[in-house]
Amino acid sequence: MISVLGVQQCAFIVKDIGEAIKFYEELFGFDVVRSPEPDWPCAWLQIQPSQQLHLIEREEPEQFLDPESVRHLAFGVPDLQAAITELVNRRLGAFCYDPQGNRREVNSENIKLMGTQAVFFRDPSGNLVKLVQSPS
Repeated sequence: MISVLGVQQCAFIVKDIGEAIKFYEELFGFDVVRSPEPDWPCAWLQIQPSQQLHLIEREEPEQFLDPESVRHLAFGVPDLQAAITELVNRRLGAFCYDPQGNRREVNSENIKLMGTQAVFFRDPSGNLVKLVQSPS
């Protein structure tokens, strides 16, 4: 058996590296620790001291991005309600699933009624991101 200490990095394929960097910097405050170069359009963003998100630009990202895919990266957040409010204010098309598995859009009217412990949204390239209420 291999002992795992945690997830060190995750990579997303993106359509526009500059747009992706700006999105993750502004929404989450991630720091760029490796910037794109002309011959290698990728960036490493620091999430936590031992965790990174790698953004890799591809000329034809559609071959890697499936809008129906449920592949996602999940981030634990200390206050899910505050995170949902931020997603709604930024009009990022946040959604969750009810107990029956039905997809429900999250908006300013139903934000308090959802009673959800997780919310999903897509980044500008279509990658699915999940925010989960971390245990206190």
